[in-house]
Amino acid sequence: RAHAARDRNRLPAQVIAARSAMASRPSRAAKGLLMLLQATTMVTAAYVGPHAAAYTGPTALRTTRASTAHAAQHVPVWAAVRSARAGVLTAVEAFKPPPIDVSKLQKGQIVVATVIAPAEVGGYTMDIGGPEPAYLHGLEVCLLPNVTKGRLKGQGFTELETGDTFEALVTGVKGESVNVSIAQAQRSVAWKRVAAIAQEDATYRSTVLRVGPAGATVELESMPAFLPWSHWRLTPEERADKSKLIGSALDVKVLEANAANDRLVVSNRRVKVENRLGQLAPGQVVDGIVVSLKPFGAVIRLMDLDDLDGLLHISQVSRTFVTDIATVFSVGEHIRCVVIKVDVSDGSIQLSTKMLEDKAGDMLNDREALFQKVGDAATVET
Repeated sequence: RAHAARDRNRLPAQVIAARSAMASRPSRAAKGLLMLLQATTMVTAAYVGPHAAAYTGPTALRTTRASTAHAAQHVPVWAAVRSARAGVLTAVEAFKPPPIDVSKLQKGQIVVATVIAPAEVGGYTMDIGGPEPAYLHGLEVCLLPNVTKGRLKGQGFTELETGDTFEALVTGVKGESVNVSIAQAQRSVAWKRVAAIAQEDATYRSTVLRVGPAGATVELESMPAFLPWSHWRLTPEERADKSKLIGSALDVKVLEANAANDRLVVSNRRVKVENRLGQLAPGQVVDGIVVSLKPFGAVIRLMDLDDLDGLLHISQVSRTFVTDIATVFSVGEHIRCVVIKVDVSDGSIQLSTKMLEDKAGDMLNDREALFQKVGDAATVET
C-alpha cells in the first residue's frame, strides 16, 4: 500500500516542484518541465482510467499498464504528450542515450533507443549511445496480436517519430553494427505482466481478435491468447455472427501462461464461476437442463446461474450402479442436483443426484417424486 500510494503521488509532487521552480525563476526549462509533467499526468489518467475498473490486479500493476500501448495504439502516451506540449522541450525530444561500449553488448540485453529517422531499407535507425546508429527492422517495431502471417507473428510495423525513446532488446551485434527490437522488449515486459495477472488471479478486460473452429483469440497485454469454446459458452448462432464478436470486449482469467512455449490460454468461464461462487457452495441444490450425454456422464446447464455447465458424472447419478446414463436421462430434460465441488482454477463444477436419494435407486425408480420431495430446499448435507 505504501508503494502504491507513493506511485500515485509521484507525478503531482513533480508538478508542484516545477511550479516552485517557475515561481523563483521562470526559466524556459522550468516552464517546459511543468508542461511536460502536466501533460504526462493527464495522459496517464486518461489511459489508466478506462482500464482500472476492468483490471482488478494490484494498484501498482494497474498504474504500470499506462506505459504499454495496445496493438493499434503503439505509442498513445508519447503521442498525446507531444500533442500537449506542442513544440516545447525540444531538448527532451532529442534525448540522447548515454554512451555504451558496443563491444560489451550481448544479444538479449535491454538498451535505451531513440528514433533518429526512417531507414532507407525500411524500419528505423536508432541511437543507442554507440558510435554508429542501430537498426530497427520494420517487423520489430511493436506488438500486434492480430498478426498471424509473415516471418514474425504477433508483431509488426507502426509509424514512429524522430525523438521517440523506447527500451529495445539487442538481437544482433557485429562489430559496431547493432540490430535491436522494440517488439521483443515489449513482449518480455508483457509476459511479466501476464505472470503477475495470473498470480493475482485478476480479471482482464480483453478484446476479441478473431474466432475459429476450436475457439477465439483475444488480446491480453498486447499478446494473442487462446480462448477455447469450452470456456466461453455461445450458441451456434452467436458463434456464426463473427461481425459482432470481433472487436467486442470480454472479461477473462488466465488458464495457462507459459512464456517458454509461447502458450497463453484464458477463460471467460472462470470469471462467471467466480461471480457465482456464493450460489455454488457444496451442498447447494440447483436446477438444470441436460444439454448432452457422454459415456462418462451428463452435462447439465444450470438455470439462473449465467447458463454455466456442470458435470454429473455417471458414478454420481445413483447409489445403484448405472452402466449407461442414456437409459436414465435424455437431452432437454429438467433435473435437480446438488453441487459437490467447484474448482475455481479451471471453472469446473461437479454435480450429484445420488446425494438427493433417501435410499439406493430412488433416482432410477421415480426421480420426479424425488425432485418434488426435495422441493425448494436450498441445500442438502453432503
